[in-house]
Amino acid sequence: IIVPITPGLFSALGLLLADYRYEYKRSLMRRLDEVIAHELEEVYNAIEETAFKHLKSKGLDNERILILRYADVRYRSQSYELTIEVPRPILPQTIDYLAHRFIEKHRSVYGYDAGKEDIVIVNVKITAIGLVEKPKIAVAKAYNEKNIKVDQAYSMRKAYFEETEWTTTPVYLRDKLRPGSIVEGPCIVEEYDSTIVVPPRWILKVNIYDMIELERV
Repeated sequence: IIVPITPGLFSALGLLLADYRYEYKRSLMRRLDEVIAHELEEVYNAIEETAFKHLKSKGLDNERILILRYADVRYRSQSYELTIEVPRPILPQTIDYLAHRFIEKHRSVYGYDAGKEDIVIVNVKITAIGLVEKPKIAVAKAYNEKNIKVDQAYSMRKAYFEETEWTTTPVYLRDKLRPGSIVEGPCIVEEYDSTIVVPPRWILKVNIYDMIELERV
């Protein structure tokens, strides 16, 4: 088990570092054999232009923007669609490729195909992803390759564990545990935004990135 630095804020950090992801969709509702390749390409280009403008307003350049094309497709008599990927650019032969991909996916999902029944594109859509630069995890400067056993606890407290029931348990302050430190359970580690409980027969180690590793012994 790995406990990161400031674990109570970890989900907030993840939110800040998560890539942008937007879905854009436009209704088409047209038989696939009636679709003209260059017109379909223009529809996707128009949607993608909107997506690029939106992501660039977030401070992203073209190199950090990824566009994925999809289409919702079904047989004419159906009331539900399957989503298939759409290659770029869309050429005349792409229309036959989309029909082939839809039939393959229909067979994979439902176990059959409907023969020569008309295939309909219901929606054209894209997924626009803005790649956010991720920070590198720094190696702790004070890391000691030799495990440092921590002897002095901040305080002692009664804690209940299934293996030992009520036990007088040492309490450590997180900011006093340096990289290379090792603590045997049972113990409790307190910090501003979280509390870490180490059960009996577990060991706590602070690794080279100043993160806590919990291992069963």
